[in-house]
Amino acid sequence: MKQENEILEVIYMSRKDFERINENPPNNSICISIRSRYDIPVMLSDKWDTGLKLCFDANLKATDLHGFSDEMADNTIKFALDNIKPTTEKLIIHCGEGKVRSPAIAMEIANMYYAQCNICKGYDENTFWTMRRAHRRLLGMN
Repeated sequence: MKQENEILEVIYMSRKDFERINENPPNNSICISIRSRYDIPVMLSDKWDTGLKLCFDANLKATDLHGFSDEMADNTIKFALDNIKPTTEKLIIHCGEGKVRSPAIAMEIANMYYAQCNICKGYDENTFWTMRRAHRRLLGMN
């Protein structure tokens, strides 16, 4: 069953763009911060309604040591379900360049909520399908 949120917009962006808005995020917004194992974590401003931090490398299978694991996908889906409220206007997801990891997660969460999200060519298909499988598991659709 999909959740509905008529005002939710799911946005993905680069770390550089995220750092510009981090100290003054949009109202009614939550975030997901993605970094690789080589990056220094972003310190999330306490002005976000809430946030999730993930660390994984792009284009690796879920079974690879530094890939986006099934457990990470389950936690990301649960984070969305627990924290996206009817009043949440924006979910902002960032990764290094905003072109591979963050759009993969953004597209599945947008699908869960019938939300607006631009589709990006070149997104991380392993991450996208790991998210899709986690969502299906949660719904009992294995």
